[in-house]
Amino acid sequence: MFTILLDNAFGVIGGGLGSILGILYAVLVIYGLYRVWTSPSSMGTKVLWSIAIFFLPLLGTILYLLIGD
Repeated sequence: MFTILLDNAFGVIGGGLGSILGILYAVLVIYGLYRVWTSPSSMGTKVLWSIAIFFLPLLGTILYLLIGD
């Protein structure tokens, strides 16, 4: 999973601003997954949010940070 995440993060745009945005993208997704798994929610809720973040990384993370938990 993290290999795919990092490949997407660093392969979006080659060099310069794209690398910075890629790193921010990866950090945001990892932070979102961390927040999901450290929340007091039920296991089912954690799994559903993790799936959302995995398949829709940027949107899923933003949605979780806005309405999750």
